[in-house]
Amino acid sequence: MNTIHWIGAGLSAGPGIQRLAQTTYPLTLWNRTIEKADQVISGFEREGLKTKSFNLASFEKSLGAEDIVVSMLPAPMHPEIAKICLKKQAHFVSTSYLSDAMKSMDSDAKTLGLTFLNEVGLDPGIDHLMAHHLVAQWKNSSAFDPSAELYFRSYCGGFPKVPNEFKYKFSWSPVGVLRALKTPASYVDSGKAISTSTPWKNLWNFEIEGETFEVYPNRNSLPYQQEYHFDPQWNIQHFCRGTLRLKGWSDAWTSASVFDTVEHSPIEELEILSDKLWEKYRYQENELDRVVLFVEIEAKKKETTLWKSSHFLDESGPPSHSAMAKLVSLPATLGVEMIIEGRAKPGVQGAPEDPIEIERWFSALGLK
Repeated sequence: MNTIHWIGAGLSAGPGIQRLAQTTYPLTLWNRTIEKADQVISGFEREGLKTKSFNLASFEKSLGAEDIVVSMLPAPMHPEIAKICLKKQAHFVSTSYLSDAMKSMDSDAKTLGLTFLNEVGLDPGIDHLMAHHLVAQWKNSSAFDPSAELYFRSYCGGFPKVPNEFKYKFSWSPVGVLRALKTPASYVDSGKAISTSTPWKNLWNFEIEGETFEVYPNRNSLPYQQEYHFDPQWNIQHFCRGTLRLKGWSDAWTSASVFDTVEHSPIEELEILSDKLWEKYRYQENELDRVVLFVEIEAKKKETTLWKSSHFLDESGPPSHSAMAKLVSLPATLGVEMIIEGRAKPGVQGAPEDPIEIERWFSALGLK
């Protein structure tokens, strides 16, 4: 059996690593500090299970043809790891968004018969599975009407199970969250494409299962109309992949001058703010986090709902097995198994859209 190389044993990786550690697959866990890697797989000692201190030279030397690499490193490092995979003819898996640099390797990966699977985490990842599932349901529905007004909502967020005054806590360095707020966003509302460089200013309230959340647009939603196979002729009134936050989040972050710093300050000041936020608002030992994901398609005609269906996920967990870590890392292991079992096609790609594969992932993740 070829070896799985999992790079990164941080806070978002543990449940996935431990799931693979329980299998018979040869697994090498790479991490900058080997003590952390050993801690994650403590109690899972078996033949073929190893930990190694990560550096690019050692990693490349250990990589063999047809091995599978799971990169949980920061997203900018994925292309470098993927290029090593091309060189050594190994497969690649990540939970991060597909970048242009990754897409540029598609032809080479196909030529070599390699799968470079991305966007198999929570968001992006599970949300994609849910979206594809709902689009198929709508197309096959007896109520299907291509002229209906369509409302697509894919909203996801993580926050403390017990809300604090800041309405948020950090699982890892806050600088990533702050940088994400600086990322321009585009979406469709009231039938029109809207773009903003300050997404937190385009905020609205949304009720899920009787609880009111705040939502703001996340990145560029527009390409996902094609990704999810929305017909260009459909009457799309709302299409947004948005970030969920607890009610009161915007007021709390405004009071703390977070938005003002994000909008007007250089990256150096963001890093200073990040350190302050990490000191004050990180998860404490045994504190529960919470993840909510809501994906819905609603079809209307003359203000009457013709059809509506949704998926809803609401999970919590302690730091050792947080909801965020579980929902980010477990889908990556399903991607690994899809490659091992020969169900993955060659090339650079995102989360699966095949109905049978989606049902298989839903079942494995305990989703409906």
